Amino acid sequence: MLDSSATTQQKVLQRAVIGVVFVGLAISVLFLPPYVQVAIPIAVVAVFAFPSHPAWLVVGVITLRIIVDLAWMMPPVFGLNAMEVYSGGVAALAGLMCLIFLNKVQGHPFVLPFLLFVLAVFLSALQDMDIRFTSANVAKYISPILVMFLVSTLFEQHHRRIIINIILLLAIVPILFGFLHLATGQMQEMWLDGYFRLRGGYHNIHNAAHTMAFFFCLSLFVAATRTSKKEIAAILAFGGLCFILMFLTYVRTPMLGIAAFIPVFLLVERRWGLLALSVGAGLMAFAYNSTVAERFGDVFLFFSSAQPDQMGQLGSGRIGVWLDSLEDFVRYPMFSLLFGVGMRGPLILGQEGLDSHNDYLLLLYTFGPIGVMTHLLFQVHVFFNCLWLRRHSIDPWVYHFANFNIALGVMVIVTNIVSSSYVTRINIAVFFWSLGGMVYGCVLDEKRRLFKERSEGRVASPTGDPR
Repeated sequence: MLDSSATTQQKVLQRAVIGVVFVGLAISVLFLPPYVQVAIPIAVVAVFAFPSHPAWLVVGVITLRIIVDLAWMMPPVFGLNAMEVYSGGVAALAGLMCLIFLNKVQGHPFVLPFLLFVLAVFLSALQDMDIRFTSANVAKYISPILVMFLVSTLFEQHHRRIIINIILLLAIVPILFGFLHLATGQMQEMWLDGYFRLRGGYHNIHNAAHTMAFFFCLSLFVAATRTSKKEIAAILAFGGLCFILMFLTYVRTPMLGIAAFIPVFLLVERRWGLLALSVGAGLMAFAYNSTVAERFGDVFLFFSSAQPDQMGQLGSGRIGVWLDSLEDFVRYPMFSLLFGVGMRGPLILGQEGLDSHNDYLLLLYTFGPIGVMTHLLFQVHVFFNCLWLRRHSIDPWVYHFANFNIALGVMVIVTNIVSSSYVTRINIAVFFWSLGGMVYGCVLDEKRRLFKERSEGRVASPTGDPR
């Protein structure tokens, strides 16, 4: 239940926003594209639902991202594409909701690192004069973390479980788009680095690959929570479709991420037989599949190559990009070394128009060491929360969810290191940090349960694997 002051604030906010929305709707008939005119009434409904159902509004915001990614062909609004409009709207809405529910958010352990991150973003933004570019990037970097705060404080148990199912259900849309484009010959139209590639309904092939990889990993978690063999088989078949679409992009980074996710997930799940089978299957694929061997060969060369002059060519030249950009970065003044070189800085390090192909280097160049440390601190905190849940939860779903987030965290670190992934790509960043928020929400639920048991004089429930 919301307290009276929060309810009063929401009513005032509701009336003000409704007035603005209706005025905007009248004007939009003449000046805005049709899809924006449709979006504004949806916003009106959201405003009406906000006071009594704030958590469901957040559920809608998160799941809507799946559809927004497929709307890249929509005409821009005031120079902003659909993804930028979404990021800006989410940042504004999430920031507003965090202020309204400040009494709940302010006790969150992420508040201090988040404020440090906001400070780093602000100092970086001051170094760029392009207001549109800077504003879009500020929203991109901040909105996923704001959503995490809302998820961790507003979601109850049923919200967490329902949103997982909704995300997996809505994944049907990009899957259908992907196989439709495959059937109509899209792969024959895109030739890149020796491969015909499929990007499905996405504008960017890397977004397509990372999103399908995330859906695949999510399907493994959902399958782990089921007991019916028919349900497990259906979910794994669904995940297999995601894997096929991801593989046909021939993007190496999500493949490497999945190669890290599967063994870690099976390890923490204690599925020893499946772990041995997956490792054996991976080695067989590397030995007998030329595509897999070519895409992952550089990983082995990185650890075995004795020629320093060859290192810069590994990973499609990534090692060389990292080294060149680091050499350029250390030549900047001390202020830039501490607080970054601005939003556009990473685009000119190494050479004109070249980014770092590494999300942690991107954070370092854009926001300085604070940006890297705060992001890693967020991830470390989620990791330790997952370990705590493994020891204390009596709910099998929560146990599997903690294991899933441990494996996903490893995957995110791997993919962030080797390319632009869960920092740069807002679509999967929203999903990842929402899951992190749900982990913290599960911790709060379990602590309340333990406190209740102890206050009633009962022995706390057994800890460990609840299966």
